[in-house]
Amino acid sequence: AVAPKSNAVARALADGLRTVRSAGNLDVPVHLRDGHYAGAEKLGHGVDYAYPHDRPSGFVPEQGYLPDELAGTVLYQPSRHGHEAPVADRLDDLRRQARSSRGARGPQGTGGRG
Repeated sequence: AVAPKSNAVARALADGLRTVRSAGNLDVPVHLRDGHYAGAEKLGHGVDYAYPHDRPSGFVPEQGYLPDELAGTVLYQPSRHGHEAPVADRLDDLRRQARSSRGARGPQGTGGRG
């Protein structure tokens, strides 16, 4: 009863469902498409994908993960309560890095269609 309260994840899930319903069936960015079959590279599938686990930070700020139509969409916004406070700080930092990187590379970053 005295634990810090947050419904940030429930709000993010609801916002995500609303976004999918309103945006419809959007194209997966080409760099995220399966590149493990004959002809994939010719289509650009998987080309320019950067594996986050290969980075010391575990993060690729210049890489977009949403369709171009949803670039900049934020669904999860953690509260500043309890254990979510450091998560919020980390997300703020990652989002700053991504904005800074995209500024030099266009709206979606490496592999984007924009």
